[in-house]
Amino acid sequence: MKLALVHRYFWPDTPPYAVMLRYIARELAKNGHEVTVYSTQPSYGQQYDIGEQPWIEEMDGFLVKRIKVTREKDKSLFLRLFSVLKFSLSLLKRLISDRPDVIMIATTPPIIGGLVVRVASWFTGAQYIYHCQDLYPEVARVSGLLNGGMLYKFLTALDRQICDNALQTIVLSEDMKRSLLARGCEESNISVINNFELKSFSDEVVVPVAEGMMRKKGVFRVLFAGNIGRFQGLETVIDTAHKLSEKENIEFVFLGEGAAMTALKEQASELLGKTIKFFGRQPISVARKLIADSQLCVVSLNKGVYKYAFPSKTMTYMCEGVPVLMIVEPESGLSKMVRDEKIGIVVSPGDSVEFAEQIINLENDPQRLEVMRRAVNEYSSRHFKIESVLPRWVALYDRRCIE
Repeated sequence: MKLALVHRYFWPDTPPYAVMLRYIARELAKNGHEVTVYSTQPSYGQQYDIGEQPWIEEMDGFLVKRIKVTREKDKSLFLRLFSVLKFSLSLLKRLISDRPDVIMIATTPPIIGGLVVRVASWFTGAQYIYHCQDLYPEVARVSGLLNGGMLYKFLTALDRQICDNALQTIVLSEDMKRSLLARGCEESNISVINNFELKSFSDEVVVPVAEGMMRKKGVFRVLFAGNIGRFQGLETVIDTAHKLSEKENIEFVFLGEGAAMTALKEQASELLGKTIKFFGRQPISVARKLIADSQLCVVSLNKGVYKYAFPSKTMTYMCEGVPVLMIVEPESGLSKMVRDEKIGIVVSPGDSVEFAEQIINLENDPQRLEVMRRAVNEYSSRHFKIESVLPRWVALYDRRCIE
């Protein structure tokens, strides 16, 4: 089959999906498909200037075609929207010209990308796979970016049409699948395939860990890695740090950037740089070392978000053998996984008192923490390792394309 894989960012750009898509494209090409990735020049990272890549290049048995858009560094909201529009229109033109058999696009940009491939399918007869890393507009509503008005209803109806007309809609969890079913989507049209661990490619430059970032001996480190956004509920983590401020051997580390970072730093107050540290976004090689060097890694979501998103940082943590501290509703699939598999602890959103108690208990019980680590390694090897997940992508394309 002639396959088109689309994402706004692609390796060597820094978002996890940019790396993951290279693995997927390589595996599909290795199994006989003619694969083209459509993306742009690297522009996601704010602190690492990767440099211009070839506009068309062969890589790992597939082709990469990059579309010219405005770079994302230090630009206004208007320019960001213009960039999305330019990317969408240029992508549509490329897809109509190249006429692939199947197109896969993730939810970046949300809904708009799905609409583009839907229109492309009208003109070319191609089928498309909709890879939902999040469910929009629901995740925007629960994070406070949208209300439940007419725009929300329109976008929900539009995204349902995109899902219903897809060859297959891919989600990351059973919670997300239930949310699509609640929209009225067909169950037979939905597959659950979670993301997988990301390793460095052999030609990636391995960045050394800066001085002062590694954990000092005797320190119990609680780490959060990822987008420091509005719907992570990370205020609970800062509140917990304040409750434990007298425990100087317990530190809270944040890797990443995002809209909530300034407010969280202000909330950290006098603890900033002491028991609360922000290290910014890091290359994968650095982030993995810092994660593996931690005792607990945090997954935190505002109420209701678990229904529409699965934080991929969960598998990154676990593939480094680190127990998870899950700040999510107890009825969620995420919480059930942690409880049933004994791979971490669960705290209700906003409950910094329970959070603090759980950390103290684990700090005083290293044997229990070690048992959790062994359980994490066993679970992740079955569910999140590359060799366990990539065959599911090949089987999906073989099965659905033949049908």
